[in-house]
Amino acid sequence: MRRFTVSAVALPVVAVALASCVSLSSSATLRFGGTVFGGLNAYSLDDWNDVIDLSNGSATDKDDNITSGMSFGVGPHLLVNDQWMIGAHFEKLTPKKSSDDLDVELAANALGASVG
Repeated sequence: MRRFTVSAVALPVVAVALASCVSLSSSATLRFGGTVFGGLNAYSLDDWNDVIDLSNGSATDKDDNITSGMSFGVGPHLLVNDQWMIGAHFEKLTPKKSSDDLDVELAANALGASVG
């Protein structure tokens, strides 16, 4: 069985290749750009929240479940014309929970692409 992986460079290369197919009449509107973003996300981490609930047991000092965390991202995009944009992005997800007896960090990465 072969494993197929997509590198972070492949998506922008595909975007440029698709943009090169645009006719010369609309090439004057071809623009490159980038996006930087961040936000507070809500998470549904049922498996980890079950573990936290089990560890709480009958303890008097109970830990809260992991329900939110910050995320940060960056990505290039290509405006082909007034109606089409092709882009890719990388996002770092950082849900975590800290207390006196519990320190859980569940960082993850997300790659995405968009055409529209």
